[in-house]
Amino acid sequence: MRKILLAASLLCIVIASCKKDPDPTPAVPTRSDTLTTGKWIISSIIAQGKNPINQRDTTVNFFASNFDSCAKDDLYMFLTTGKMSVDQGTAKCDMSGPQSKEDGTWNLNAGKDTLIMSDGTLPGKFKIMSFSNTSMQLMADTVYAGVLPVKLTATFSHQ
Repeated sequence: MRKILLAASLLCIVIASCKKDPDPTPAVPTRSDTLTTGKWIISSIIAQGKNPINQRDTTVNFFASNFDSCAKDDLYMFLTTGKMSVDQGTAKCDMSGPQSKEDGTWNLNAGKDTLIMSDGTLPGKFKIMSFSNTSMQLMADTVYAGVLPVKLTATFSHQ
């Protein structure tokens, strides 16, 4: 009888001392996950190129000089469907238009280092220079006004 009690006691101790495995480490969000969560706002677009008149390297804050103030608070959403949606923010450029509308498509290349957008604001193929859950910086070589080669660097902040 003592052997049975001793065995039962040992079994209870063994069962009570078993630790439950801690919760597994949560998965790190992918770039697609981060892009499609929340809204993004453009904080800057810098254009760099040669001045066609004097051939000097020139840097222009394209966002500050070429965007209406009502467009500077627009919020961009990268939908899981591959479509983009733009919310006009508090300062609407078109007071009679909808607050938000689908405006183009987006996708990441296979290496997840290039963002391709077909929206009306920044269409093109952009190399992802930096990316986090708070901001992303994109760069593209493009042609301005059909004749001037420029390098655009666009910075978005995650809202």
